[in-house]
Amino acid sequence: MAPLLSYNHLTMPYTLDFVNGELSEHFETHVTIQAEFDLATESEYLDAADSFLGEPLNPVTTHECFRRCWDGSIGDCVRYNHVTQEFGCLSRDRYIRTYFVASPFDGAHPWGHHYGTNYLYYMHNCGLVLC
Repeated sequence: MAPLLSYNHLTMPYTLDFVNGELSEHFETHVTIQAEFDLATESEYLDAADSFLGEPLNPVTTHECFRRCWDGSIGDCVRYNHVTQEFGCLSRDRYIRTYFVASPFDGAHPWGHHYGTNYLYYMHNCGLVLC
């Protein structure tokens, strides 16, 4: 396990925070505006993202893939839980790129993705080359 890191008096054992310090932006979008999580604070959201992306994989509920970089090396880790619909991406240097509840675009989810299912959205993200 990685060494414990301190973030605003919060112990984060797996990740190094959101990339580019974007915690507030992601909290505002996925918790406050889109109400994807029943969480009250940024710290709770960060804890949830850290656990989802960093804890050992539960292969019964969660899919995991690794994107490739242009040079062929291993890039981001992408996870999708088909029970809770959680989706997240962790950079290869352990920064959280995103964490949210996936949903296809429709009237109830105008911010959703344009794939038929969340699993297809996950598979699309696995195939991206982004380093």
